[in-house]
Amino acid sequence: MTEEQERQITDLRNAGMGYTAIANRLDLTKIEIRAFCKSYGLMDRVQRRAEVPKTVPGCCKNCGKKLKNTTGNKKRLFCSDRCRMDWWNAHPDQVQRKAYYTFTCAFCGDEFTSYGNRNRKYCCHECYIYDRYSKGE
Repeated sequence: MTEEQERQITDLRNAGMGYTAIANRLDLTKIEIRAFCKSYGLMDRVQRRAEVPKTVPGCCKNCGKKLKNTTGNKKRLFCSDRCRMDWWNAHPDQVQRKAYYTFTCAFCGDEFTSYGNRNRKYCCHECYIYDRYSKGE
């Protein structure tokens, strides 16, 4: 472990981060972080878990794990689909949703809005069932 990593561990631990978050950020194991904190008296300094700063370049927006971006590909913001979904669910106001479509129901004629599906025909499951199975009645 380098002196720079030791300084970063001390700073992050004092800021309230846990062992796993620090290990993910510095590419070390949780056991190494815990052993260092124990030997330097940083065990009881965490009063609450700090959120990962939103402007850390090259780290996952959700868990803080270091990302491996490939030249020529789109810049990654999350380390996995699970982190992406967790972040989206925790920050619904920051997700930019653009795929809203407005339709008229093929059965009842009501206007409705759908997100993400531009091929919908019915406003609800009941209209679909009535239109599909009760045409001759």
